[in-house]
Amino acid sequence: MDSVKSYLKYESTNIKEGLSMKSVAITVGFILSVLGVFHGFAVGNEQVSQPALQEGDRWTFRATKKEGITSTSGALVGDYEIVFSGGHLEVFEVVGEKKMPATAGNAEQLRRLIPLHQDDLQFLNFPLTVGKKWPVTYRHTPEGATKSQLRSAEFMVENAEQTQTEAGEFRTLRIKGTGKTHGGSLMREWDYFYSPDSKSIVKFHYDSGVGTQSGKTDIELVSFGQAFQDKKVGMQNLMRESLAWLADNTEYRNAKKAEMPGVEWRSFEELYLIGWGEKAKTNMGLGRIWAVYDDERRVILLHDGFDVRNSNDRGRMVHELVHHMQVIGEKAVRCPGASEPEAYKLTEQWFAQNGIALPENWPTKLEVAMMAICSTSKDD
Repeated sequence: MDSVKSYLKYESTNIKEGLSMKSVAITVGFILSVLGVFHGFAVGNEQVSQPALQEGDRWTFRATKKEGITSTSGALVGDYEIVFSGGHLEVFEVVGEKKMPATAGNAEQLRRLIPLHQDDLQFLNFPLTVGKKWPVTYRHTPEGATKSQLRSAEFMVENAEQTQTEAGEFRTLRIKGTGKTHGGSLMREWDYFYSPDSKSIVKFHYDSGVGTQSGKTDIELVSFGQAFQDKKVGMQNLMRESLAWLADNTEYRNAKKAEMPGVEWRSFEELYLIGWGEKAKTNMGLGRIWAVYDDERRVILLHDGFDVRNSNDRGRMVHELVHHMQVIGEKAVRCPGASEPEAYKLTEQWFAQNGIALPENWPTKLEVAMMAICSTSKDD
């Protein structure tokens, strides 16, 4: 109920201040209590298959390195972008506004985060399922060395869990690995999380010498999606499809002919500041905002990792388009929260008709009803 309480408190404050029927108040209940959870795949004994990459798929990762007894020149540190183009993964180092090809060694390490043509180290052995193990033997040339070493390791899918990254929260499979140099005693450990929603490892940790001062590398997904043009076209197609569904299955019979809203992408930090306004300056724990519908401009603001192929992102779009149709139709509501019950009901209908289970934290009917409570203050 924490998310609902946050919603009601925020909504009540907006009404007292006389603010207009703004996007955040309309959608914040859906954002806080539902959209932080991805319904991307089954867990337990279900298998997760290797995904198909599409032209223009892209990922941005941030790498950091701690300790280490060798030079950090050329080390895997900073921001990197991986783009799937022409059947290959192109890797770029990003420095400010500039992009340049990553060094061969760094590119090799980063490509292992994407399930395409895995090398001998084989971080991902599809199909994946909890409890699966696989041994590997590979060759590695340490930094500054001239000869490669023969190494072995074993990986295991430990469990399924929620994983938070800068790019969002994902349902993931956690995989751990241990290994050592043949004939050596120095142990190495890997701990990483794979999500089929991003089609990548979203968080990665490598300790090159357990219990020593050897280097420790951490890599985290910052954003993912499609190249801008593909992303824009895919978004237009998704909106047309969603509006057509609303026209065929709801009272919004004119949705197919309705003017589509504008779409803009924002970082999570920007959405947080837009959504929570003044409150964001003093409290950073109000809850992540994934989407905002600006009724004044009739524009949907989406997190910059929005993926038209992800079932929960598609549900987000249906929910926001319900609010868009409410505004177009000038549907009378007593307060912003009063728009939520219809949006939830129709989004639930969309999930059901598409055979998709509701996300784990989907609000109850009582919680939705509480969102719709309007302030009775004399200051309204």
